[in-house]
Amino acid sequence: GSSGSSGMKHYEVEILDAKTREKLCFLDKVEPHATIAEIKNLFTKTHPQWYPARQSLRLDPKGKSLKDEDVLQKLPVGTTATLYFRDL
Repeated sequence: GSSGSSGMKHYEVEILDAKTREKLCFLDKVEPHATIAEIKNLFTKTHPQWYPARQSLRLDPKGKSLKDEDVLQKLPVGTTATLYFRDL
C-alpha cells in the first residue's frame, strides 16, 4: 500500500459461501459508496452462473438479505467487509 494518498479509502469485500464458509470471491478496491447491486455485478464477473437476481448477500450467514440499494460504507462493516452468499 502507498501511504499519503488523500483520496477516499477503498473497501475490500470478501464473499463467503453462507453454508460452507468457503471464500468465493475477493474484491479489492471497492468504492465506499458502492451498493450491494454493484457488488453483485462484480461477483457475477467471476461467477457468471450466479447472476445478480440469484444472489442473496448478507452480513451474517443466517441473517436477512441485504437490499440492492444498501451502500457499503453505511453497513456495519470495517474496511474489510465479509458478506455471505446464498444462491436463491
